[in-house]
Amino acid sequence: MGALNMTSALIGVGRKIRRARRETEMSQRALGERWGELLGRRPFSQALVSDVERGAAELSETMLDALAQALGKHNDYFF
Repeated sequence: MGALNMTSALIGVGRKIRRARRETEMSQRALGERWGELLGRRPFSQALVSDVERGAAELSETMLDALAQALGKHNDYFF
């Protein structure tokens, strides 16, 4: 996938993540905390959640799966 297409895909996924987070009325901070907890890690920062929602950060499949779980969505919701 070319750089432009990858950027567009990241932005599209980010928008869906933001929409799902807002549907659950969860703050970026709360999402970061839950997301980190599901991965057995420290909480992810509000800044990282913001970067993901803007399409400025790439995610591994594992990280995206945990994010979907934190939002109560199936991971195919993002695609």
